[in-house]
Amino acid sequence: MTVEQNKAVVRRFFEEVFNQGKLAVADEIFAPWFSGRGLAGHGPGPESAKRAVTHLRAGFPDIQFTVEDLIADGDSVVVRVTFRGTHQGEFMGIPATGKAIEVGGVEMARLSGGQIVEEAWHFMDELGLLKQLGVLHHN
Repeated sequence: MTVEQNKAVVRRFFEEVFNQGKLAVADEIFAPWFSGRGLAGHGPGPESAKRAVTHLRAGFPDIQFTVEDLIADGDSVVVRVTFRGTHQGEFMGIPATGKAIEVGGVEMARLSGGQIVEEAWHFMDELGLLKQLGVLHHN
């Protein structure tokens, strides 16, 4: 697979699986032996990614990820995203607040044979998210 094809696979994760809720697409783009640690979930295989998406969409049913940057080198793809949504359901034990949020994040995935096999690194501004939800206050 070319780096452009690998970037397209990662883009599909955010645009189709997260934004559109097409969980079946996870079966196509995640290898059965996928290992995730972040936005794509914890544990093996596509089911891990589906659980993570379902959890996030339960808290933010109108969630939309914007892919800001995609950088690829060999079998690795780094993506910078912004996610926006309205906190309409329980998330991380926090009851719905009705607040709109905007959070940035970065993911690094490793691909093989056109599928994501590992989510090697993950960063999401969880502190900013908690502040926007009103759970944490800053002075």
